[in-house]
Amino acid sequence: MAAPLPSVTLSVCIPTPHGRRALLAAALETIAVSAGQSGARVEVVVSDNASRDGTDEMVAAFAQAHPTLQVVYGRNDHDQRLGNIMRVVERATGDWCWLFGSDDTMEP
Repeated sequence: MAAPLPSVTLSVCIPTPHGRRALLAAALETIAVSAGQSGARVEVVVSDNASRDGTDEMVAAFAQAHPTLQVVYGRNDHDQRLGNIMRVVERATGDWCWLFGSDDTMEP
């Protein structure tokens, strides 16, 4: 039987609307760099608010390129407006939750 994974220390929770794919991609890359430097178990949670801009494919490619990060992706079937913030937090499993804008970047 495989050993259980260690618990997630930090969930970086990113609600994102339609039209932010490129900004989200840049944000995710800065998170990957910082998470790799920290040594903490980091989960990246993206809640896609019914975008039609290829965000799902971009997040899948990001997850594949960064296998040491736990990436959780969920997509709402219709615009949840501010409810998308609650969706992203509901999907998180970390001890700590950091709400992060899809147009933000993380400093090392």
